[in-house]
Amino acid sequence: YRIFYRYRLNGFEEQWNTEYDKREAVYTNLNPGKYTFTVSAKSTTSGWGNIASSITINIANPFWLTGWFIFISLTLGGGIIFFYVQMYVNIVEKKKLKELVDEKTANLRSALVEKDVLIKEIHHRVKNNMAVVSGLLELQSWKMEDGDAKEALENSKLRIQTMSSIHEKLYQN
Repeated sequence: YRIFYRYRLNGFEEQWNTEYDKREAVYTNLNPGKYTFTVSAKSTTSGWGNIASSITINIANPFWLTGWFIFISLTLGGGIIFFYVQMYVNIVEKKKLKELVDEKTANLRSALVEKDVLIKEIHHRVKNNMAVVSGLLELQSWKMEDGDAKEALENSKLRIQTMSSIHEKLYQN
């Protein structure tokens, strides 16, 4: 016997498809939704019967259109954007901090140079003042005759020279 089949996918097509000896039906690019596939058969000697077999088919959305996938994608995208913004902010903050450190370092170096100049000037003045005092004591001792006063001036002159020598050693350190 020759068998004829007719089928249709309710929700996708309205007309019946009739085929001879075809035992499969192929549908592509179906939109997500609920469909009912109905099939009936007849032979060359019989008519289409009232009894048809049917099956309900539910086609789900592709995974990239599901709520959980969209949620995960948005969360991941937000996380990536947050990560890049944090990296950018960190880079900008580090750059600003480096500029500030460089500026403060330059200020400290300038102050250090100024301090060194002042210390050298003070050392020079102290050394000159002690030399002047020692020289004055020397001049004064020439005008004096031997005695306790001249010996006191000599002792004072030696003390000034000792202080000058100590000051020189301290300055060198």
